[in-house]
Order: sequence, then structure tokens, then C-alpha cells
Amino acid sequence: TPITSAETLYVFLWIVVGVSINAAIIGNVANIVANLETESTEYVERLDAIKSFVHRNNLGTTLQARVEQFMAYLWATHGGVTNDDDFIHSLPYTLQLDLTKSRQRHIRHCPFFDFCSDEIIRALTLCLKLHIFSPNDVIIHADDMGQEMYFLERGTVEVVSRNGKTVFPTLMSG
Repeated sequence: TPITSAETLYVFLWIVVGVSINAAIIGNVANIVANLETESTEYVERLDAIKSFVHRNNLGTTLQARVEQFMAYLWATHGGVTNDDDFIHSLPYTLQLDLTKSRQRHIRHCPFFDFCSDEIIRALTLCLKLHIFSPNDVIIHADDMGQEMYFLERGTVEVVSRNGKTVFPTLMSG
């Protein structure tokens, strides 16, 4: 126990420091929890909006189940985020190039782009967009006019005949 005024002041200052540190720690933990809840709340709101759309348009329980499975997959693998490209394109150009460097391997391994310089490959990398598909989604129909090129990042894709009975080679990532 402090006896003199100086000792009392010293103890009082350390109590204030301790309370301040404790408040900062509790505030940071509360902020982290609030951010986690915000992400899950946005996901639940998005899922509710999709369910409402399916119900309003009488699209059936099978389609609703497919949507719910896809949303659960998005949450499990990407935290519900489907488009990082908006974030990337809001950054300065040089930072965009650095962040998308990992995507260059797709273009570099495609013989179609063998003649391209490094500058063109970097520019093309910024044009790549992430698309996520559910199992059994039809990505392209036979005889569709080709307007896009796809690079398979993860999973497999079956190439199926027009009548849907013959399965040609299965494509894998790479």
C-alpha cells in the first residue's frame, strides 16, 4: 500500500495504464467479432434474397436446393466472396499487376499466346475474370459462338456430346 503522495500517484498512473491496455484489447476483440458477424450477415442476406427470388418466381425446390448448395460451397471455399476483381481494379495499375501475377501461368501455358510479349501477357492477365460454376452446369453449348476463353483453375469439366449421351475426355485444371 502506498504511503506517500508520490507513491499514490505512481500506483494511480499504473492503474490507468492497465485499464487503458485492457480497454484496447477488449475493443479489438469486439471489432474482430463484429467483422466476422458482418460477413456472415451479408452472406445470409444474399442467400435470403436468392431464396425469395426463387420462391417469387415459382422455380421449384430442385432449383432452390441447387442454389443453396452453390451458396454453401461459396461460403466454405471463398467466404461468400465471388468477385475479387472489383477490389483489384480499384488499385493502382502496378499493384494490380503484382496481385494478378499468379494468373499469368494460365496465359503462359496456352500455346495460343506463345507469340505474346511479357507486357501483353501482363495486360491480358488483368482481363481475366473469375467464374465459379456448380456441378452439372452447362458452361458452353455445342455450336455457340465463342466469345470467351476459359482456364480451369480447380475441378473438372466433362465435354459432352450434343445429345448428352457421349462423354468425351474430361478436362482437368491446368
